[in-house]
Amino acid sequence: MVVCHNVIFYLRKLILPLNLSPHYEPPTVIGFANPAFAAGVIVCLLLVLSLVLLRRRTPAPLIGSLIFFVMLLPAMGIVKVTQPLVANRYVYLPSLGLLLVLAWLLMQLRRALQKRWLRASYFGVPLAILVLGTLGAVRTRHYLHPWSNTGELHRYMLCLFPDAPMVHNDLGLYLASNGRYQEAIEHFRAALRTGPDLWQAHHNLALGLDQTGGDTEEMVQHYRRAIELVPADMTARISLGLALCRRGDFDGGITVLREAAEVGQGLRLPLAHYALGYLLVLQGQTRAGLGCLRETLSVSPRFLLATKGLAWFLATHPTEEFRDPREGVLLAERARSITRGPDAAVLDILAAAHASQGQYDKAVDIAKEAMGLSTRLGDGDSTKQIEKRLRLYEAQRPYRSDPQAQLQGFMSETQCMFDDPQTRLKSLLQKGMAATRCP
Repeated sequence: MVVCHNVIFYLRKLILPLNLSPHYEPPTVIGFANPAFAAGVIVCLLLVLSLVLLRRRTPAPLIGSLIFFVMLLPAMGIVKVTQPLVANRYVYLPSLGLLLVLAWLLMQLRRALQKRWLRASYFGVPLAILVLGTLGAVRTRHYLHPWSNTGELHRYMLCLFPDAPMVHNDLGLYLASNGRYQEAIEHFRAALRTGPDLWQAHHNLALGLDQTGGDTEEMVQHYRRAIELVPADMTARISLGLALCRRGDFDGGITVLREAAEVGQGLRLPLAHYALGYLLVLQGQTRAGLGCLRETLSVSPRFLLATKGLAWFLATHPTEEFRDPREGVLLAERARSITRGPDAAVLDILAAAHASQGQYDKAVDIAKEAMGLSTRLGDGDSTKQIEKRLRLYEAQRPYRSDPQAQLQGFMSETQCMFDDPQTRLKSLLQKGMAATRCP
């Protein structure tokens, strides 16, 4: 039944290309109760009967139709290899089979026009082609405006399918990327009204509430629902943990990150372990935090973010008990090998580790290299931070970080609404390399 519906849908769009859209909302009812499916079965049966009868005269229509059907079959929904039920792009290649049928029809038309009493209609064929081409060009121009930008395209799709949850969700993402957070939140809510189990909308609405200072209870509820719908997705778990910590609920945030770390360990995904360890260090649970960071690297030795974070703490922590500049140098060198090229942040960490060992000349040289690279990249904030540390090394003084100041900065920062957790944690590490503290 689905196959019959899809075949007729594609034929109708090819013959009469009206209301074309990148997205077609799947029907809520699949069966004879839906007139579109009942009509599809009837029309398909008539087409098959016609092709069988025509086979006696010529096999061209049957062969062309078979080419169309066989090439379209993988996108028919019999074997679920595609998400949408129908899409314009699925018919591009299969339409080659219909060209064979069209060629046969034109040949039949030519033979018919060769009859003496129809020869006067020869000039009507080019005229008909010209009219059809003109209509096609006008219709194509009509579609240019909706396709002018992402926002217009999604609004056009909502005109055709006002209750499409994924279209509302995607439009919300577009609006949020342009800083229009309240409008984005309204579209995420609209998505959930018609698609209550759309985990992306739950996650995005929670991110929007976090960004705009919305109700904490509602934010947590939507994060939890997203996690419930897709338990293996680390993004919602880590985002919830970070959001709770940013709002001052460290116990709740750490608990969520511990749960995420347990799930991530089974999936061998180290980001949750890194987030947990980093925030534990900031909170003052330094020994447990460093242990988590080391455990992260034991699972993924080449995880760059964890390598840089642990190296930074070992090189710059204000408490001597937790500093190990020698290991910090080794980890910074490993990070350098992972990046396979100059990286200002890695060089900055390496310089801090050498300064913590008392190797100030080497620290000065590496810091100058890091500052030059940062300047060439146009990163003014990082350049200023590296320059401050360079002045310390030139004065034979090491750099000491201030986890508490970093924690306050983390709680007060405003991040891009839809930064993924790894981007947020990378930003957290970079901002933690800002506050200068001398021994």
